[in-house]
Amino acid sequence: MQQIVLTSESLGDKAYKILRSFILKGEIRPGTRLTESQLAGEMRISRTPVRDALRLLEKDGLLISEGLKGYTVIHFSCKSIDEIFDTRLMIETHALRTASPPELDKWIAQHTGEPMPAGEIEPIIDMDDAFHTGLVTAMNNQMISDFYYNVNTRMKVLWLYIYSDEEYQVHNTMLSSIMSHGSIIESCKAGDIDQAVERLTKHVNDSRDYALKHFKEKTVAEKKQALFASAEQDG
Repeated sequence: MQQIVLTSESLGDKAYKILRSFILKGEIRPGTRLTESQLAGEMRISRTPVRDALRLLEKDGLLISEGLKGYTVIHFSCKSIDEIFDTRLMIETHALRTASPPELDKWIAQHTGEPMPAGEIEPIIDMDDAFHTGLVTAMNNQMISDFYYNVNTRMKVLWLYIYSDEEYQVHNTMLSSIMSHGSIIESCKAGDIDQAVERLTKHVNDSRDYALKHFKEKTVAEKKQALFASAEQDG
């Protein structure tokens, strides 16, 4: 990790923002262990603001506390991926059914005729995130929005993990997924919320299938790579 110098703003807040950015961008990978002493040394600050930052990241759902061993960046399993998509589906379909017409109209206007991003994967993920988060925000239910924020943060880490290697830089499937947003918007414009829910459900489940498929492939590839590395060391 690159060297970081922190200044006037609350050191805990700055440390939090920097570490959160590194995790979301995949620069600190899932499963990485982080300790107060290690990060304090790298950031050249005391352990107290680092401790504050790590606690906030744990609250965000990005870190798992391991007691005296420190923290681990969230990692995934097929079960946890299913849970993320199940939760998203419950919240987002509820949002479609309960958002007030004026708020739903604002969301529709924001996401009608959006230009498709090109190039790096992160703008594509950000566009997908804005679509789904905007729908949940249209409910005007702060408690659900706060809960969804944590779920969607994990979702972003998952996508960046899946796309972190060159072999997963083919964006056609993700772009196709974003294009399906249009059909959901069209159903809402027509006032057919049942159809919008049906299309949203298919959209989320298609994303689930894609995420699970590539997660399994990536897990197998990483295990093989670890075995080869171990065999070379033994040799």
